[in-house]
Amino acid sequence: MSKSVKPPHAAQLLGAALGELRASFPAEDWDGLRPSHFRILEVVERGGMRAVDLAAELGMTKQGAGQHVAYLTDRGFVRQQPDPDDRRARRVELTDRGAEFLGRLHRRLAAIESGWTRRVGREDYATFRRVLASIAAS
Repeated sequence: MSKSVKPPHAAQLLGAALGELRASFPAEDWDGLRPSHFRILEVVERGGMRAVDLAAELGMTKQGAGQHVAYLTDRGFVRQQPDPDDRRARRVELTDRGAEFLGRLHRRLAAIESGWTRRVGREDYATFRRVLASIAAS
């Protein structure tokens, strides 16, 4: 009796795609930063914000966000400035180094998406992005 092979489920397919994405970001090429740092930099890029607000936006604890911000500050990707609206708080802002890094990150991501578009076709990739956006929004 032969077993039928089940097609991979969505989690496996997404995992494979994410694995390919992760493999294209070896740590030695990215100043030791990890994807969790990338997320923080991309949120800060939209404008300076308090670490507590950053944590809330990313669904992290204040302590976790604080550790990431400290790491990024020590390496010169962000700076912390007094918040003009609350003297007890500090705002996290992108530095020139952080902005340059994000430019490099966005170019790499665009190249990856361009490659995926070539592999599956423009229309299928556009559908894939619309579906992902819809899932992420809900």
